[in-house]
Amino acid sequence: MAAGPSVLFLTLIALSLSLIPLPAIANARELIRGGYWIVSNFESPESLNSTFYTHLICGYATINSSTHRISIDPSDEQHFANFTAIVRQQNPSVTTLYSIGGGDANDTDFSSMVTNPTRRGAFIQSTIQTARRHGFQGMDFSWSGQSADDFAGISNLFKEWRAQVEAEVKTVGEKKLLLTAEFGYAPDPNVRNYPVGSIRNNLDWVHIMVQNLEPSKFMEPESPLNDPEFLSNTGSGVEAWVTVGKVPREKLVLSLPFYGFTWKLANPREGYIGAPVTGDGELLTYHEIKDITKGAEVVYNSTYAVNHCTLNGSVSVIFDGPEAIRAKVSYTTEMNLGGYYVWQIPFDDNGELAQVAAKEQGEKQRRMKRRQRVLAGAISTAVFLVIFLALGGFYWIRISGLKRPKGLLVLVGSMKDRSRASNLRAEDIEGSGQFGDNNLKVFSLEEIKKATMGFSIQNKLGQGGYGPVYKGVLLDGQEIAVKKLSQTSSQGLQEFKNEVQLTGRLQHVNLVRVLGFCIENDEQLLIYEYMPNNSLDRYLYDPARKNVLDWSKRVEIIQGITQGLVYLQEYSRLTIIHRDLKASNILLDSDFRPKISDFGIAKVFSKSGAEANTVRIVGTIGYTSPEYLKQGAYSVKSDVYSFGILLLQMISGKKNGMIYGPSGDFSLQEYAFELWQDGQGMEMMDACLDDSSSSCKLLACLRIALLCVQDDPVDRPSMLEVASMLRNETAVGLIFPKRPTFSFRRLQQQQQQQHQGVNPAAEPAVLQPEFCSVADATFTEIVGR
Repeated sequence: MAAGPSVLFLTLIALSLSLIPLPAIANARELIRGGYWIVSNFESPESLNSTFYTHLICGYATINSSTHRISIDPSDEQHFANFTAIVRQQNPSVTTLYSIGGGDANDTDFSSMVTNPTRRGAFIQSTIQTARRHGFQGMDFSWSGQSADDFAGISNLFKEWRAQVEAEVKTVGEKKLLLTAEFGYAPDPNVRNYPVGSIRNNLDWVHIMVQNLEPSKFMEPESPLNDPEFLSNTGSGVEAWVTVGKVPREKLVLSLPFYGFTWKLANPREGYIGAPVTGDGELLTYHEIKDITKGAEVVYNSTYAVNHCTLNGSVSVIFDGPEAIRAKVSYTTEMNLGGYYVWQIPFDDNGELAQVAAKEQGEKQRRMKRRQRVLAGAISTAVFLVIFLALGGFYWIRISGLKRPKGLLVLVGSMKDRSRASNLRAEDIEGSGQFGDNNLKVFSLEEIKKATMGFSIQNKLGQGGYGPVYKGVLLDGQEIAVKKLSQTSSQGLQEFKNEVQLTGRLQHVNLVRVLGFCIENDEQLLIYEYMPNNSLDRYLYDPARKNVLDWSKRVEIIQGITQGLVYLQEYSRLTIIHRDLKASNILLDSDFRPKISDFGIAKVFSKSGAEANTVRIVGTIGYTSPEYLKQGAYSVKSDVYSFGILLLQMISGKKNGMIYGPSGDFSLQEYAFELWQDGQGMEMMDACLDDSSSSCKLLACLRIALLCVQDDPVDRPSMLEVASMLRNETAVGLIFPKRPTFSFRRLQQQQQQQHQGVNPAAEPAVLQPEFCSVADATFTEIVGR
C-alpha cells in the first residue's frame, strides 16, 4: 500500500502521455483556392472552369447612397442571381460568396455607412438578405477605408456583422454565412491603420491584395514574392499581418495577380527589372500577354518570383507566369497560410494559371499529409514506448525492493522541464567558451523585446536569409540592430554560432561589430552595433536616394570594402572567406563608412590552405563564382568574384540577376564587357555620376571589376592586388580582361555545349590606352575602342 501514490502518479503520467494530440490527418485543414469574377466586365461565368476552385467570389455589389442598403446594378442583377447555379454545374461542392465595394466603390457612401451605427445596421441586414436570396454562402467586404474614422467604423461594422450572422443562423435551417474582406498589402499604424483586432476576431479570413495596380516610372514587378533590395514584397506584407496585426496565418489568403504590365524602355539596352521607362505602363491580362509574347523568350526570375520578357528590344513585360504562380502557391503552403485567391479569373488564358495553381497546392497538401502520417506513427510509437518503459521501470523498482524510484521520477520530471532547457542554452554556451570572446554580452529576451518595442514593424530595418532585422534602443540609450532567426529560415544554430565566433574575434573598422547574442525560448538573436544609414543596396537602386552617393562617397565605400576583404584574406590570423558578399550585406554608418556584415556562412582556413570543396551551395545567386556553382569549389578568389559584381553595381547602379542588352540575353558582367570592348563603357555608368571629371576613374573601376569577374579564378587578382590597383601602386595597364561567359541562367546551356564539344573562343578586343585614375593619382588605363 505504501507504493499507492507512486502507482497513481505513474498512471496519471501514462494517461497524460496517451492524450498527446496526434495530427488530425483525416480532418486536416483544406486550403482555399479562391477567385474573383467581376460580372460588370464579363457577360457570364459559364466559361469558368469551377473545378479549379474551392471558393468563388462574385463582384461587385455597392451601396445605395440614400438607404445605405445593398445595391446591385440592374444589368448585373441576373448575373448575381444565376452565379451559384452556373458554377455548381461543373463543381457542386464549390462555395460562393459575393463581394461589396471594389475599385469603383464610392468612398463617400461607404464612409458614411461605416461611421454611423444606424446605417451599419441597415447595411448588414440587407447583405444577409441578398446572400440568402441569390444562394451565396457568404459576403466579402472590399473597401478598406481612408481615414482613422473609417478604420474605426469598419472595426465596428465587422463586430456587428459577425453578431448578426451568428444570430441569423439560429433562425434558419441553413449553414452559417461566411464573412470575409479584402485589404491591401499590409497593416501599418502610420499609413494603413487597418482594424486588425476586428479582422482577427470577426472574419473567417482576409484576402490580402499584395499586387500593385498602378504602374510606376520604373519597370517593377506588380507583386514580387521576394525583393532583395526593397521591403515592399509579398513576404514582407504577409509577415506584417502576422507580426503587427497578430492575424493567424490560416486566416490570410494571398492574391495571385493574373495580369502584368508592359513598359516602353527609356534605353533599349536596359531591359532589366527596375530600368527607367518612358510613360506609364499598360496593364495587360495574362491572356493578352500570352498573345504578345508568342515566339519570344520568356525568362523566369527566381529572385523576385516573376516572369519577364523583352519585345523588339524596346518594350518589356513583367507578369506572373506558371513558374511564378507555382512559387507563390508553394509559399502559401510552406508559410501555413489559408490559401490563395485569383484576381481576376477571366484574365487567365483558358484556365492555364488556375490549373497550375490548383495542381501545385494539391501536390503540396499531399506531401504535407504524408509527413503528418509519418509524424503520427512516430508519436504513437513514442507514447507507447514511454508508457511501456514507465510501467516496466515501476515493476522493476517494486521487485527490487526500492521504495523511492528517484531515477525514474527525475527522468519523467526532466520531460516537464524541457521548456526550461532553451533558457539555459545561452549560459551553457557562454560558459563553455564556444563563442570564444568574453567581450560579448548575453542579452535577455525581455531586454531585447523592450529595446525593439516587441519587434514592431516600425522598428524593422530589413529582411535577410537569416530573418528580419530590427532597430533597438537599450536602457542606457545605446542604439543596436537585432537580427532575429526566422522560424522558416534555412539557417540554424550552426550559422548562429559561426557568426558570433567570427565577428567576436575579428576587429577592423570595415567589419560590423557584434555586441552580443540571445538564446532564449527558442529565439536566436544577434545584436550588432547600429548602422544609421542601413545597407548599401538601399541607395544604389532607389532613384530617390542614389544621388546621396556621389562619386567621392562611392570611392570611399569601394576602398572601405576592399580594405575589409584584404584584412580577412591577408592580415587576420586566419584566412576568412565570406561567401555571401553583396550590397545588402554592406552596412553604412553615419558617415557612410562601409562595414561588411553577415558572417553566418563564412569559412575559416589556416594560411596554408585557403580553398575547399562542398556539395552544399550557399550564398546568393548572381554573386557566387562559376567554380563554386559548377564544382562546389571556393577560395579567396570566390570573394574576389563577388567583389567584382558589387563593384559593377557601385558604378552602374544596376541590379544583378537581371538581363541586359538589346536582346535581353546578357548578364550584368557580360553587358559591362560588351560596352567596355566597344568603347562605350560610360553607357554602363549610373546617370547620377555623369561627371566628365570622373569618367576616366569610372572606366578604371569598370576594368578592375571585369578583372575580378573572370571565369577562371586564376585570372582574377587578389584583393591585395585590387587594393593596389585602386591606389595606383601597381602597373596593371597591360592586363586585359577576358570576356566573362558565365551566368547562372545559361549554366545548363553551357554544360550542354561542353558536352557537345562546343567551346567558342572570345573575340579579341581592340584596345588603346588612356590615362586615368580612381583616386587622385594618374596611371595608364587600357580601355576598349
